[in-house]
Amino acid sequence: SSSSSSGSDSESDVSSSDETLPWEPCDWYGWKGGVLYDIIFQTDTLREGAFLENVHRRFVCSANRDERRALEPACGTLRLGTLLASQYGWHVEGYDLSDASLGFARQRAERHGVGDLCTVCKGNMATFQPALDRFDMAYNLVSSFKHLTDADQARQHLMLVARALKPGGVYVLGLHLVDYDYHSDKGEREKYLETREDMVVDSKIFSSVPDKATRIEHVTVDMALQGPRSVLYPEQGDVSNGDQASCQEAQRWMRCKFRMLTYDLSELDALLDSVKGHLEPVQFYDFGCDIDQARDPHVDSSQLSVMVLLRKPLGHS
Repeated sequence: SSSSSSGSDSESDVSSSDETLPWEPCDWYGWKGGVLYDIIFQTDTLREGAFLENVHRRFVCSANRDERRALEPACGTLRLGTLLASQYGWHVEGYDLSDASLGFARQRAERHGVGDLCTVCKGNMATFQPALDRFDMAYNLVSSFKHLTDADQARQHLMLVARALKPGGVYVLGLHLVDYDYHSDKGEREKYLETREDMVVDSKIFSSVPDKATRIEHVTVDMALQGPRSVLYPEQGDVSNGDQASCQEAQRWMRCKFRMLTYDLSELDALLDSVKGHLEPVQFYDFGCDIDQARDPHVDSSQLSVMVLLRKPLGHS
């Protein structure tokens, strides 16, 4: 079971973390199979899954609409893929660099009874080559694309996805944009408070001030965990049920750091222009994922969360 106590988009008033706490370096994609990343974004799963299903209905023009096949680059724990398979009957193929997350993804698919519909393997977004002309839709929704910190790699990824889509197939790409002038004195901040079973995850995500020269932003994710000691400290090994210490409420402070490539609207446009003829933008949305509420950042310059729908032209393979 899971629940969300709160969640927010970027908020400049998110307070800084308490540096007196014992923060431990952590890989949120790897710790306990990526469960921290999975919990933090769990609230959005149903809404995002319904959005993808609606994108297929409205925008995908590929043949044989009954056999729906989706590709999930940087799939992580297959949070979305498992939902698409179990709720909408999609065949989903994902790839990711994290062995821990891939293991979690396989177990999740089996647990939900869709192990036959979901396949995952190890692969890098910049180099992995999925099968040609195989997929009706691909998706990457929460800025994972920005882990490609080289602009040439980003373009290469889009070309590889274009080759994998059937003509008329759509790539749904979600990312946070920056406004270098607006963010010139501060970075972005987000906060989430989520619960799953016995664990509470209170997280804050901080981005450094974007640098237009390097286009590199440094991201810090601080996660304050609360739950039974046996859950928060799995590396201490199994403890017998009779050991009260294993059931005692505990706290743990985990910190994950990584780099991402920044995009303002003009940089995103330049990237999309570089794959023109292979992928064409057909609609823009924001992270609200309302299929009836298109939002084009070219019209509203304050819109910094973007879902762009890129369609492979019919007759192109």
